[in-house]
Amino acid sequence: MSAEMPEAEADDEKEEGGAGGSRIGTLLHLLHKFLLVVIIVMASLIVLSALGVHVGPLIAGAGDG
Repeated sequence: MSAEMPEAEADDEKEEGGAGGSRIGTLLHLLHKFLLVVIIVMASLIVLSALGVHVGPLIAGAGDG
């Protein structure tokens, strides 16, 4: 019976480690998505600026809220 107790504790530790890894994975996934959106928005503004569109009012409008 005492041999079962350490195994149960080891299982609990594995679950905690898995949950921690899952949280880090989620945060990395969110960071990746955030950076992707920032890069796309900046690239879009650069392209619009190159086409002669004034991006100043777009940026100011995005900040108004």
